[in-house]
Amino acid sequence: MKREQLTEKILDIKREKGWTWKYITDEIGGMSPMLVVGALLG
Repeated sequence: MKREQLTEKILDIKREKGWTWKYITDEIGGMSPMLVVGALLG
């Protein structure tokens, strides 16, 4: 799977489940929300 495909998959799941970036970063925890979102989006 290419990076672009993974980013799109993450965004699709986020939309389907109605998650916010805050929710996702709270669930991952331990890091700056900016770092988590940056890592997920590439």
